[in-house]
Amino acid sequence: SFYCNFQVMTVPDAGTSNNSNTLSITTTESLKEPIMEIHPSHNIIEGDALTIVCRSSTDPRFQAGAVKIFLRKGDKILKAGNGSVSHSMIAQADDSGEYECKAENERRVRKSAKKILRVTELFSKPVLVQSPAEIDEGKPFNLTCHVENKIFPDMQLKYTIYKNITALTSGSPDGSYTNDRPTLDDEGFYHCSAVAEFKPINKTSKEIFLKVHTLVSTPTIAVSG
Repeated sequence: SFYCNFQVMTVPDAGTSNNSNTLSITTTESLKEPIMEIHPSHNIIEGDALTIVCRSSTDPRFQAGAVKIFLRKGDKILKAGNGSVSHSMIAQADDSGEYECKAENERRVRKSAKKILRVTELFSKPVLVQSPAEIDEGKPFNLTCHVENKIFPDMQLKYTIYKNITALTSGSPDGSYTNDRPTLDDEGFYHCSAVAEFKPINKTSKEIFLKVHTLVSTPTIAVSG
């Protein structure tokens, strides 16, 4: 509330006048904190369909021009637009983290809202193991692909084992590959992938280098003359 009065400086003994009428002024924020929504809001597992909505909460009657909206994770802008934006994705474990919804009007006033997204890992990255540790030419070896952790113990996974980009198996439930008579041509880099049957999640192991050792032939003695 505001009011005023006056005093005659040349006649200080005259005192101060009565107060004027009171005037009330109501101000409205030109920009309010934006609204950020994550759907679903909790219990998000890898492979779930996920949508993040970011929108202005400022009354259009009082906003100073168009409100620009930015949705970002770290330094990466996921979506930008006027008034409202929506970003949809299939949730992955590395999507976990802090997301920021930022609003900016034509007066360069900025407001933001932040939320933490947590995505539960459906299964861990697969691991490719060779047996035996030392592989000799002409002697069999086995490769096994497996995951160590699954959120659902009875969840079925399909494994594929590769040499470079060539698939040696295709969608095998046991994740096993055997070479009965390896040659030097079988030496190289191998990796494997695991795919969930009921969710669109595909994960790849680290590469391993498979060394095939050459067998030394039995020496012979020849006599001539």
